[in-house]
Amino acid sequence: MKANRFITRTLLIRENEWELVNRLFTFEFFQGISIAIFFYCSISLFLEHLPTNALAYAFILSAVLLWICGAVYSRLEHRFETKHLILMVVGINAALILFFRIGLLFDEPVWFYYLMLAGFNVAYLLNNLEFWGSAALIFDVRQSKRLFSIISAGDIPAKLVGFLASGFLGKLIGQEPLLWIAFGSLIVSIYFYRRLIATGAFEKKEHKKEHEEEHMNPTAEGALHLVRENPLIRQAALISFFSYSAFILLNFLFFGYVKEASHNESENLAIYIAVFLAGSRAITLLFKLMVTNRLADNLGIRTSLLITPILLFAMSLIVLPASMQNSLLTVFYAFATITITIDVLRAAIQSPVLLAAMQPLPVHERLSGHTIIKGITDPFAFFFIGTLLAIFFFVYPEVDYRVMSLLLFVLIIGWIVSVLRFGRIYNQTLQKAIRDRSIQEREISITDRESLQIMQDKIARGEPGEAVLALNLAKDLPAETRKEFLQSAVENLSPFVQLKAVVLARQWNMKEFLPNLRILASSASDYQVLTATIAALSEMDESFNSATFLRHLNPDVVAATIAQSIKRQDASQSFATELLQSWVKSEDHSLRQKAAEIIGDAKSPPLLDMLRVLMNDSDVHVKEAAILAAGKQKTMEAAAELLGYIRFAPWQSKVIDALQSNGAASVQQVRQFIITCDDETLQKKLILLLGRIGGKSATDALDMLADEIPSMTDTLFRAMSHSGFTADQHNNSKYLRMCRDYLNSGAYIAYIIRYLENKKADTTVIRAFESEMQMLRDRLMYLFSFIYDRVSMAKVKAGFELGSRESISNALEIVSITTARELSKDFIALFEDTSYQQKCSLLEGTHPEPRLSEAVVADEVFRDLHHQYHSWTKSVVMYFLNKDIPSTVKKSIGVFRFSKDPLLKQTAEWLIGKSTLA
Repeated sequence: MKANRFITRTLLIRENEWELVNRLFTFEFFQGISIAIFFYCSISLFLEHLPTNALAYAFILSAVLLWICGAVYSRLEHRFETKHLILMVVGINAALILFFRIGLLFDEPVWFYYLMLAGFNVAYLLNNLEFWGSAALIFDVRQSKRLFSIISAGDIPAKLVGFLASGFLGKLIGQEPLLWIAFGSLIVSIYFYRRLIATGAFEKKEHKKEHEEEHMNPTAEGALHLVRENPLIRQAALISFFSYSAFILLNFLFFGYVKEASHNESENLAIYIAVFLAGSRAITLLFKLMVTNRLADNLGIRTSLLITPILLFAMSLIVLPASMQNSLLTVFYAFATITITIDVLRAAIQSPVLLAAMQPLPVHERLSGHTIIKGITDPFAFFFIGTLLAIFFFVYPEVDYRVMSLLLFVLIIGWIVSVLRFGRIYNQTLQKAIRDRSIQEREISITDRESLQIMQDKIARGEPGEAVLALNLAKDLPAETRKEFLQSAVENLSPFVQLKAVVLARQWNMKEFLPNLRILASSASDYQVLTATIAALSEMDESFNSATFLRHLNPDVVAATIAQSIKRQDASQSFATELLQSWVKSEDHSLRQKAAEIIGDAKSPPLLDMLRVLMNDSDVHVKEAAILAAGKQKTMEAAAELLGYIRFAPWQSKVIDALQSNGAASVQQVRQFIITCDDETLQKKLILLLGRIGGKSATDALDMLADEIPSMTDTLFRAMSHSGFTADQHNNSKYLRMCRDYLNSGAYIAYIIRYLENKKADTTVIRAFESEMQMLRDRLMYLFSFIYDRVSMAKVKAGFELGSRESISNALEIVSITTARELSKDFIALFEDTSYQQKCSLLEGTHPEPRLSEAVVADEVFRDLHHQYHSWTKSVVMYFLNKDIPSTVKKSIGVFRFSKDPLLKQTAEWLIGKSTLA
């Protein structure tokens, strides 16, 4: 059946979803008629033959049977595929109705009516489990928000028809024969279920047999574990418990009053019940079709879930004072209004939105959550309310509306609190749905003396690896203990352990260990240990005299001493500088290389002239050491010197690394170089360098470059993201404007793609425009991360990279939660996993469709009218649409002969040559 465009747009149904939604709706419609008639017969016969107080015990019996059936359903699901299980559930429900119809042919004992009402609740549970379980498998998170209320709305007109027919036919033929209609309706639903299977929806979602366990509902133990471990399911279960408990309590009070109002006359009672149930379902139908899907999509999950309890809270404030004044008629009308309200809003908003909120969970947990709510939590609500009522009537045989009002008030408060917590948990779960979990490192703490002694012995006499491990564990120990450990390490015969002790003493700034370091400086035989000790003493001991080591025979020791002496500006600085100067001029390239390394360690501006000499050295090793040393200077002068060598290909990567080491001091020099540079590849490298440098100066420079060289937007956004750029009050409007411009460009390109698809254009041309759309999507995600939440947008990017329909849906849901509605609406329309026909249908309201032709498309691309197109797209359009390009447009192609892009240049020359020959 072809979809009516007005209906699909009104109900927010995509064109490719229509057939599936239509068949699910019809399947649920006939099941709904059966369930409605079954409930009508069960409740009417129960109230006709038993007092209202007996409902409490029927609730308790229902709870027990529901728990048993939920467990059986879970086990069956582990044995059968979903599509077969659904057929089995329909058969079980038909058998239940047939059993009770045959039972009513005989004289029924009292327990039969208890069993019949409880049997209805079992049938209703099984119907919910199979229907919502299948819907959860078929639809993703964004579809669920739009469509759950639509597909489940088939249940509402069905119940409307069922209740009205029951009320009027019941007067003519009696209530018992109505069960034959219920039975027949279930049989008819099987035909429509076969049509649903034919769509292949279940085949797309179900895995092979070895993977089916992941899609099964949990056992009782698994359910309890899931409730403990999964906060989203736990909170959803709490919401369901409070809302369903309030629903059961209100229905008990209302049906009890209706029974009294009808004076126990079965015909009047049946009409009362039929009118009430039919009226509430009529209102629910309107809400579901016209309001619910828009609420969830526009207001979000938490706000939608709050509507029902907040409204009931306000209404309960009216009931509570009235019940205290014993105004029975007022209380009844108030309870009747609340009952209809909760019945409508639970069915129209609460249930579909709550189940839609489960969609970010993995399939197994999602199905488990549905089963926990319907098969465990809801029966517990029956048991809870039934037990409370039974205890109440045991103590006080009459209904006290004051107590009932207070109980209702408490349930609504619990409901509201649960929803408020649920909103935060839902957002966290949604983001977690498309990211990997991180593993926390464990810390080890040893404090007992015996263990410390063992560690100290290991440090003093153990293998180097064991000793170093024990030293690392000492960082959080008391200073005295750490000193003892370091002393033991110095006594270890391994230079590696001694070196580690010196490094840790310097790192921990252990001044109390200075005497030990002085002894080590005079006795160390290993040059690495000695140079590390000199560095530690120079930094930690102001009285340390390094002059002795300037005449050491080992050049590494001398080099370390020169660097520390110049850095400290101590008494030996003059001699150290002269010694360094002699090394710079030495014919021994190894000494010149050490001189460069010393300058790097010393970080002294007066040494820059020596560094310039070494950067021009003929020896490559000296030159490399000098470039690295320049990067350690942290000065603008060093950055300027480094940029002088960046165009030399052999040194480019080294210079860029050195500029990064130079940090913020490089930023302004690099920015000016980027602006004047005519090498696009080098520009990109330096832009990314600014991103790696980071900090405010780098982000400010990138922000300015975004205005100065817009042709580098993609590279700039990537660098800005890497640097942690966040828009502020000064530039926020600029990036919001960019978002709107890109969304407008995306809409125009979407119309072009639809036009090309309708014209059966070459797929290469269509793919070129699709790549432009992908580029726009990536730019918009960067912009959203600058304006809104960086972490959330990282999850969005990951979702798109995964590429599955579900991950993309989750990503779009995060966009809708995180960004402004005016932006997210167009973004979702452009990048949802739908056809371009559907995308354009969604865009028509805000982006008028342009009048397109091949000439208009070519002119758009060549002149970059709405978007700056990639050279590849221009080349493709030029090649494949050349026959349709008018001469007026071809005139604009001439400029491409001078393009730096070789493909664009050659294509332009080819087309111009072809035109000349023609």
